[in-house]
Amino acid sequence: MISSRVIEYLNPLFEIITKSKGKTIGQIKDELNIERSKMVKGASGLIVENLLGIENNNRDEADIPEIGC
Repeated sequence: MISSRVIEYLNPLFEIITKSKGKTIGQIKDELNIERSKMVKGASGLIVENLLGIENNNRDEADIPEIGC
């Protein structure tokens, strides 16, 4: 069962994801003003992190520790 705290944390992320539904990663990249002409492996993950406001890092920790993912 998902706790109310997790649901509260996820709601804004779901809203961001819903607004991006149907868009390509390239369209999202352009909307976020990410200026990289050559995208490398993992770039789509970086774009999603930017979209959700998650700090880019190289740590072996969860990107969203509040929900363990």
